[in-house]
Amino acid sequence: MDGNYGHFELSDWPKAAMELALQTKTFIPGNTVSSVKERLDIPVFSLDEHKSRWGVVVHPLWDARKLFDRLDISRNYFPVDSFELSRRPLHVLQRARAAAR
Repeated sequence: MDGNYGHFELSDWPKAAMELALQTKTFIPGNTVSSVKERLDIPVFSLDEHKSRWGVVVHPLWDARKLFDRLDISRNYFPVDSFELSRRPLHVLQRARAAAR
């Protein structure tokens, strides 16, 4: 959560997370992919066409609530586990979009 990806196990996570966020365009046409303010290593993507709700790609071992508090992320953002997004993208996106309503 501190942006240190120096360990071998984490070194490719930011790139993989951004690729997963970009792949959401396949399932949510016209969505926007960006990153959390001041944290280019944490990608976000819009969950609706109004761009009022956002999914935040988080590492599966992170405490998303603490991360959101630390980064002062609003209630319009929902954590999306990168492990789940890579394996079950439709299910995860449906769950995130339902939570966003």
